[in-house]
Amino acid sequence: MEAVNKSLLVGKMENLKAKKQEGKKEKSSGIFSFPSKLNNITIILIILAYAVVAFWALLSFFPEYNYVVIPEYKHVEYNYEVAPYIKSTNVITKSGTGEIAVKHSYTAYIYNNYSTALNNVSFQFSGLTNENTMDYISGIDYWSSTSAPTIHTMMSNQSVSGGGYQKLFGKIQYHYKRSEEEILKRTVTFGEEIIKLKKSELNSSKFTDKTDILGKINFSVKANEPISDSTNYTITNTINFTNPSERFHFDFQAFIVTKDKEIYPIGGLYNYYYFSTVDTSIAMTSKANKTIGIEYIYIKGFYIDANNLKTEILYKIEFKDILI
Repeated sequence: MEAVNKSLLVGKMENLKAKKQEGKKEKSSGIFSFPSKLNNITIILIILAYAVVAFWALLSFFPEYNYVVIPEYKHVEYNYEVAPYIKSTNVITKSGTGEIAVKHSYTAYIYNNYSTALNNVSFQFSGLTNENTMDYISGIDYWSSTSAPTIHTMMSNQSVSGGGYQKLFGKIQYHYKRSEEEILKRTVTFGEEIIKLKKSELNSSKFTDKTDILGKINFSVKANEPISDSTNYTITNTINFTNPSERFHFDFQAFIVTKDKEIYPIGGLYNYYYFSTVDTSIAMTSKANKTIGIEYIYIKGFYIDANNLKTEILYKIEFKDILI
């Protein structure tokens, strides 16, 4: 009898032990448990999940800065304290393989108004290229402090993405000495759309050979044959402000057009407005390879008077007629 009781007791204990082990198995098979065996699809999904997490982590540590920030500088027609204007010239070359390239030069002229004393003049210039990229022409961190008037070479005979700029921007900071006791810090910004000539405009009857603008401005274009062993024409655009007695704003761009109807820039003037201290005669000298087949010179520009009346300038002349 005692042996039977022992046998029953041992059986109960084994049953309890088995139930406990089953409970442990149920607990270990919960939602957060890792499966004891993985099939191929599960392994691939886990690897992909880890790859996605790692990719976003890398982006947060190494962000991409491939974007363009275009300054929101507006076209400024006149400023009563400072007059910054930009002059451009070009060199059009042709390689031995027949490839034509355009090099650009830009110079900034910063004048003070009349006897206004401008000191600690700092400036920065940039441009939006035809490929919608930004160039910081003077270098993004390049600032030069000086007194006005001053001249700064922004770029000298360099290539530009897409062949040129869509727009130029300028930011100028200076100290204006109102009196011995009062010195004011000023900031001036401007944006200038680069004037373009389209092929669809080439046959327009609006272009004339008129070089006088309202009796206040006249211009001339001359071209010289290559000298000695040079293969380049020298082309000079000269602008004379004959009656600068009132406020005005002037933008100007010249072009050469080849027999193949290709268009290239050969000098421009932007953000020019009159001060008594500003140059009243400006020359822009460019060079162009004589073998590219120049047929015409075109000029486009805008004159805005003191009443904001805008006069468009459209000029055209055969190249052979200006060749000296």
